Amino acid sequence: MTENNSNQATMGSNSNQNWMRLNLPINNTGAISNQVGNAVSGIMPTIMGHNPHRIVVSRSSSVDANQPQQTPVTQTSTDNVNNDFVLDLNRLQHNPDHAHSHDFLHQGLQIDPESLQDFGSDENMNENHEHSHERRTPPLTHLLSNSIIFIVIVLFKLLSDHILGVVVFLCMGVTFIYANNKLQGLVHQTSLRDVNHFRYIFSFLQLAGLMAANMATVYYVFRDQELWKLLLFQMPNGWTADFWLFLWMMVVTDYILKYATIILKCLISVVPFSSKKRGKYYMFIEHVMQLYRLVVTVLPWFHFLSDDVSFIFAAVLLLVYFIFKLNNTMVKIQDVYNAVGRLRTDISYGTRPSQSDITSREESCPICQDDYKDPVMLACKHIFCESCVTVWFDREKTCPMCRTQIHAENPEWKDGSTSVHIQWY
Repeated sequence: MTENNSNQATMGSNSNQNWMRLNLPINNTGAISNQVGNAVSGIMPTIMGHNPHRIVVSRSSSVDANQPQQTPVTQTSTDNVNNDFVLDLNRLQHNPDHAHSHDFLHQGLQIDPESLQDFGSDENMNENHEHSHERRTPPLTHLLSNSIIFIVIVLFKLLSDHILGVVVFLCMGVTFIYANNKLQGLVHQTSLRDVNHFRYIFSFLQLAGLMAANMATVYYVFRDQELWKLLLFQMPNGWTADFWLFLWMMVVTDYILKYATIILKCLISVVPFSSKKRGKYYMFIEHVMQLYRLVVTVLPWFHFLSDDVSFIFAAVLLLVYFIFKLNNTMVKIQDVYNAVGRLRTDISYGTRPSQSDITSREESCPICQDDYKDPVMLACKHIFCESCVTVWFDREKTCPMCRTQIHAENPEWKDGSTSVHIQWY
């Protein structure tokens, strides 16, 4: 609000009240009455919120001494040069129909009653002022929502810088998932009773060939880096301490070893082992390859953690890493040892039932729905074909009928599956 560039407005606050000072010339008061009214009813709530309750108005020249003082105007100075008076909006709120209010409006200070309806006492105004500050504090979700667009932009920039590596990683992951599920399906089909195992030999060899072709393609495309050296506990060519390149090499090497695991399991599957032994071979291969995948990352991480850092700092990092790594390695060595022991022993899940036991029950196996072949009676007195129940216990520990626990061995990896965990450390 200005007139001849001489009108001024200032704001201030203290612990007891909010106020605004308006400096208005006395000349031509009627001409600027609308501007004053707009300042009080429009600009003031906008600048100071909806809670200003006291306004100090200053006039730059003397005031007519005969002019009566209206409520709620409180004279604050007797100086003829600059007379100040306070507009107490609280009193206007509490007495909106007071007779002096009309005189106050005739003076040219037009106050919108609606702008005063939220005004209260000093204590209420301070409380509302504090609450308004709390509402203006942006919540964590608001900050995150404002940052998510930039995060997406940075993510796309990183992906574009490593587009070839991202494509290779996705293709290798999809291929592994397909091969892992395919091998489990073939193992289940060839474990069924009276199945012609030779019909599936070509399927196993075809899957092994697919995995070998993928390994050869990756090593050919990145032949300049010689990634195969990592399998021999050597560093590849062009080694740099770039974290993303290092992480990518670890992931690709781990997928290569997973492919090799599937190839070994396919080759075991074409050998005519008995169904009781085949699951143990799958488990043994899986534990051995997991141990290999665990130790093959030691040398790369040793170079990465000790590159371009001080000797003491590198020694601390390597000590913590090797303690962590040694613990995981010892656990995996124990798993391999247990797998060897289980491979060398035969487990009997039950006893041979008598003819009376068979005739007193159903005449067919509950699993294959066919006549019993080499029947075995579990501890819960249920009878199954030995081959059928052996395949079942390659996946479960309980009876197929009553869910009574029959053995305590961990059936994991006996179904031909391969770990989906990425061993990048």
